[in-house]
Amino acid sequence: MIRSFSAFTEEIDDAELAVQEILDQLELEGKLLDSTVGILTCYSEFIDTGVTAVLRERLPFEIVGVTTNANGANGQIGESALTLLVLTSDTVTFTPVLTDEIAGREEAPLRAAYGRAMGARTDKPALILSFAPMVVSVAVDFYADAMDDISGGVPNYGMIATDHTAGFQSVQVIAGGKAYKNRCAFILIHGDIKPTFYLSHIKDEKIFPEKGVVTASQGSLLETVNDKPVADWLASLGLTQNEEGAIIGLNNFCFLMDYNDGTAPIVRVMLTFTVTTDKTYAVCAGDVPVGTTLSLVTLNADEVVASTKGTLDRILAGPKPSVVLTVSCLGRYFVQNFDATVEMEAITEKMNECGVPYFLAYSGGEICPVSGQDGALANRGHNQTFTACAF
Repeated sequence: MIRSFSAFTEEIDDAELAVQEILDQLELEGKLLDSTVGILTCYSEFIDTGVTAVLRERLPFEIVGVTTNANGANGQIGESALTLLVLTSDTVTFTPVLTDEIAGREEAPLRAAYGRAMGARTDKPALILSFAPMVVSVAVDFYADAMDDISGGVPNYGMIATDHTAGFQSVQVIAGGKAYKNRCAFILIHGDIKPTFYLSHIKDEKIFPEKGVVTASQGSLLETVNDKPVADWLASLGLTQNEEGAIIGLNNFCFLMDYNDGTAPIVRVMLTFTVTTDKTYAVCAGDVPVGTTLSLVTLNADEVVASTKGTLDRILAGPKPSVVLTVSCLGRYFVQNFDATVEMEAITEKMNECGVPYFLAYSGGEICPVSGQDGALANRGHNQTFTACAF
C-alpha cells in the first residue's frame, strides 16, 4: 500500500511560518508507514530564505526535488510557490540518493550514486524518479539514456530543474535540505508497484504531412534532413528564412521525432539556429540521431491545454491510482503567453474532481518512458511535452 499527502505554500520570507503551513496541511502524525520520502518543487527563493533547509530539519524523512518556475499541489497553483508530495508505504521502499558533481555527459557520477542506493540489493527497482540539474551541453536525453544503461532498463520518470530567471541562474536540485547546481538526485522505488506513463498527444491536423529523415547531425546539432541543409528543408515546408539563412519564428514550431524502432514518437524543440561560414545548424533541446524521421508540428496555447486535458482524461478513465505525478515543459508554459496558468488550472480542476493526491511542476526537460509495439517501455527524454506517472 502507498499513501500520499501533498502541501502547498507561497510564504517565502518567514521560514518557520512556511514550514508550519506545510506541516498543518500534511497532518502526518500517525500516518507514516515503514518507508517514506518527500518530493519537493519550489521557486528558488525558498532556498535563499532557508525554507527548504528548515523543512528538512522538521521532517523525519528525506526530501529531494528541484526548482521550478510554476507548480501546484493540494488544489492550489502558483508561480512563486513550494509544493511537497509525501509518499509512504509498508510494501514499497523509497531510496533517495544524490550524485557527485556532473561536469558533462559522463555516466560515472550517476553510476556511482545508483550503486550506493542499491547497496547489496540484487533486485531491480520498479521505478526510478529523477531530478536532474540544467547543465550546459547536457541535454535531457543524457539522463534518460545513461540511467537506462546503468539500471538495465528500469522505467525512469523525472524532470530537469528550471527557474523563473531569463538565464536560468537559480536552477538547482534539492536534497538533504541543501541545493546544488550540478548534482542529480534519484529515488529508487522497490516493491510491487506498476507505474503507468502518459504523454500529451498532438492532433493530426497540427502535424505537417511531409516527413524528413535526419541525414547529418552531431548530438543536438541538426545539420541536414533528406540530404538538404535543415533551413532549406524547413523553407521547403513554407517556413521563412532571414538574410543569414536561419528560420524565423522558431517558437511556433517543433519536431515530432520517430526513432523508427516501433516506439511512440517524441517531441523535439529547435532552440535557435547557428550559422557558420559553410553550414547552418538547428540547435535542438535534445539529441537528433541520424536515421530518425522528423515531422514539423505547430503548437499554440489552445493545443497545449487541450492535449493536457486529453491526457488527464485517459489517466482518470482507468483504475483510480494512489498518486499522479505530472510534469510539463517550460516551453508549454511560455506558449500560453499572458494566460500562463491555464494548463495548471486545467490539471488542478481534473485532479480535484477525482480526489487523487498529485503534484505538478514545469521543467527544463521531461524524462518519461514510451511504449513500443510489443508493450515494452523505452526511456526517453522529451521537449515541449506534458507527462504523467500514475501508480
